[in-house]
Amino acid sequence: IEKEAPGGCCLNTGCIPTKIILEAASRYVRAADSGNYGIQAEKVSFSWSELKKHSEKVRAELRSSVSGLLRSRKCDLIHGKAMLADEHTVAVGDKNFTADTIILATGTQPSIPARFAGLRHFLTTDSFWDMEKQPESVAIVGGGVAGCEIASALCRLGTRVTIIEQMPEILPIFDGEAVKLLREELAGHGTDILCGRAVSDITETEDGLRVSVGDQTVDCEYVLWSTGRKAAAVETGSLPLKLTERGFVDVDRNFRTSVGNIYCVGDANGREMLAHAAISQAMLAVRHICTGSPVSDDPVVPQTVFTAPAIARIGIMEKDCVNAAVGKIPYSAVGYSHAAGEEKGYFKVVRDIETDVLTGAEIVGYHACELIHSLVPFINRRLTAGMFSDIMYAHPTLTEGIKLAVEASYIRSPQV
Repeated sequence: IEKEAPGGCCLNTGCIPTKIILEAASRYVRAADSGNYGIQAEKVSFSWSELKKHSEKVRAELRSSVSGLLRSRKCDLIHGKAMLADEHTVAVGDKNFTADTIILATGTQPSIPARFAGLRHFLTTDSFWDMEKQPESVAIVGGGVAGCEIASALCRLGTRVTIIEQMPEILPIFDGEAVKLLREELAGHGTDILCGRAVSDITETEDGLRVSVGDQTVDCEYVLWSTGRKAAAVETGSLPLKLTERGFVDVDRNFRTSVGNIYCVGDANGREMLAHAAISQAMLAVRHICTGSPVSDDPVVPQTVFTAPAIARIGIMEKDCVNAAVGKIPYSAVGYSHAAGEEKGYFKVVRDIETDVLTGAEIVGYHACELIHSLVPFINRRLTAGMFSDIMYAHPTLTEGIKLAVEASYIRSPQV
C-alpha cells in the first residue's frame, strides 16, 4: 500500500535525483577541463530545464520498473493512505485488508522548524527538485551527507553556495582528512562553509532570503533546509505501538514492533537512514517471518557520500579498534589515477593485529563509492587481510589501490 509514488524517498526525491545532478556536475566540469586530453571545448553550457527533464524521465522509468517488478512477483500495489485498524487489519479508505503479518515501511519526511515552513524560496530536500530554474545562490542549512552532496553538485554548476552547520565540522562521522579534501574542493568552486553556528532566524528580502547565523547574515536566493528527517506519522488507531524517544517505531533485533505480528523496516525505525539498509532489513524481517530464524548479526552498512571527491567508509576504523594496524596509500600511487586525471584522495584499511581480520576501510577519491564494495564481503564476513595475497586485480585499475593499502598495513606502523 503506497500513498504516493512507488520507490519512496530514495527513487523520487533522494538518492536517484541527487545522483543525477551530481553526474551532471561531474560531466560539466570534466568537459570544461579536458584540454590535457586534446579536447578543446570553446563553450560548455548547462541547462537546468534539460537536466530536470532528464531526471523526471529517469525517475518515471524506475517507478515503472518497480511497479513491474511487483507485478512479476504477484504483489498487488494499492494506492492510498493506510491506517492500522487492528493488529491484523489495514484500512485504506473504505476498504479493509487483513493479514497474518503487517510490515511498516513508511519512511521519513523532512524535519523543519514550523516558523520557517511558509517562507517563500524555502526548500527541503523533497521540494528542492521542484525548482524550475537553477538557483543563483543557495544557503544549505545542514552539512550532512545530503547537504554536502547537493552543495558539491550546485557549486560545480555555477551556483553560489553557503553551507551552515551547527556541529564543529561537516560530515562528522568521517575522518578529518576526508573532510579536509572535500572542503578544499568545495572552496575551489566558491563554496563558503560556516561550522559551529546555528541559524537563529530567516527573513524574506526583495531578492530572496536572509539567514541570521550568530552575529552575521547570509543573503541568498534560496535556503535549503537539510538538517535531517523525522519519522513519517503512522496512523495506528488504538494499537499500542511503542515509539522511541526520537519518534521512530521501536523494534527488536528481528525488526518486530511492540505489537508482535507487526514489523517495521527502513527509515521508519530510525536505525539506519539509508536505502540499502532498508532493503537489507526487509529481507531479514521476511526471513524471520517465514522461517522463525532470528536475526543474529546485522550486515555491516557501507556509508557513501557522492561528492567530489567521493567519500566511502565501512566498518570499524582505527580510533575504535584497540589493536589496529593501518594501511594507507594516496590515489597518486595508483597508475590509473594518473591516466584518469584523478590523483586526489587515498585508500585506507584497518586490520586487527592479533586476528589479522579487516575491521574497516575508508576510500576518498574518484569512484570511491563503487570501490568500497570490494571490501564489503571481507569486513562483513570478518575475513583476514592475508587473503588478499592470493587476489589478483587487473592492471591498470583503481581497485589495485585497495590491495596496496592492505599490503601497507603490514609494512607501516599503526600510527600511519
